[in-house]
Amino acid sequence: MANYIAEVLWSPLLSLIYLEIGILLLFSSRFIVWKRAIPIFLTYINRRESDSKGKIISHRKAIFTSIGAQIGVGNIAGVATAVHLGGPGAIFWMWISAMLGMTFRMVAVHLSIKEQSTVDESSPLFASPFGYLERYLPRSWGWIPKAFAVLTILGGVIGANLIQSNSVSHALHGQFIFPNLIVALALTMLVAAVIIGGFQNIVKYCAAIAPWMVSLYLLAGFAIIVFNPGKAIEALGSIIYYAFTPYSVGGGVVAYSLQQTLQYGTARSVFSHASGTGMSTFLFTEDSKVSAYMAAITPIIDTLIICTTTGLVILIGMSWQWETGANLATLSFASSLGHIGQIIVVISLVIFAFTSIIAYYYFSQRCFEYLGGENILLFRTLYLVPTFMGPFLSVRFAWTLGDIITGLALLFHLVPLTYIFLFKRREIMAELSA
Repeated sequence: MANYIAEVLWSPLLSLIYLEIGILLLFSSRFIVWKRAIPIFLTYINRRESDSKGKIISHRKAIFTSIGAQIGVGNIAGVATAVHLGGPGAIFWMWISAMLGMTFRMVAVHLSIKEQSTVDESSPLFASPFGYLERYLPRSWGWIPKAFAVLTILGGVIGANLIQSNSVSHALHGQFIFPNLIVALALTMLVAAVIIGGFQNIVKYCAAIAPWMVSLYLLAGFAIIVFNPGKAIEALGSIIYYAFTPYSVGGGVVAYSLQQTLQYGTARSVFSHASGTGMSTFLFTEDSKVSAYMAAITPIIDTLIICTTTGLVILIGMSWQWETGANLATLSFASSLGHIGQIIVVISLVIFAFTSIIAYYYFSQRCFEYLGGENILLFRTLYLVPTFMGPFLSVRFAWTLGDIITGLALLFHLVPLTYIFLFKRREIMAELSA
């Protein structure tokens, strides 16, 4: 049943909606995010800013926390699953999704700061998507913000918690025979230790861990690509060719249709960079224009750089038709780097998953508070349950649940966001162009 629902959502309905809205907003905004995001990112990434306090954090810490939140198992196991189920061409649609998603992030973060109805940090409307959703949606759509909050909580519990812990445990068990129970207990205790410290503690860990772990993972991936130039060029060619041509196996049998390629490429990409789901709005709190462009950088780092590196290594390894998930990524790195490659992937997977789980806890808590929840201790306890349960579920079931929740969250945020942008396009563009 879950597989059927995911198929109906993403194949091809939601995939096409996502791409079509992305093209609409990109043209309507005159490609401004592609022109300005990188220069502004380079200007502010090393700039010294005021110390963080409460829910206010600097642009630098916000982008590192955003990267830490989005770089998770989707960049490793998610890419492997996309290639296994959609063929090499799925990576092409991951690229397209990320490039279009930059506009969604820019608009959402700009509106969340510019249109917030309060500067009170204790308010659920502070630096969140609920401010602009409540303010500009027609009264008959008033139920949408609450439905979106529920879906965001489910996304944190399932997409960023259950799937992350599931992939970590399967990787550790498959590569090092770690018992699932030990992994479940250890990960749950580590997550609990961080989230008890609150938002600033989460920011501290994400901002400190993410850059170093990303650098190590990319260094290993680049080494494999550089030392296999012929295979890397062939892999790039297959990504572009099979984005528009069905992949056939022996005898001319079509193994991957173009619909599958589009579906899994788009779905796994959105799961990874989360553009259009409103998550970035919870982190960026100062200067709506700068924050908008800083937030738009996340898909570039997450998908165009890290996911592409993973995808090329997998295609170079030539095991993608028989393996899937974290095991496929681990085998692909190990085929070129041996035991060191295996260790790097598993450690990266654990760290990426950990930062995603703790960051999404904060997003989920903000939504819980918006819905009127007050017992934060109880919410923290309930959030840890799927962290513990994840290792005991099947990989396919966990990813299917994630696809469903991500798809529904997109519908309840991206469609209203598009409506608001078109309604206020001139004003938004004047502010972003200033």
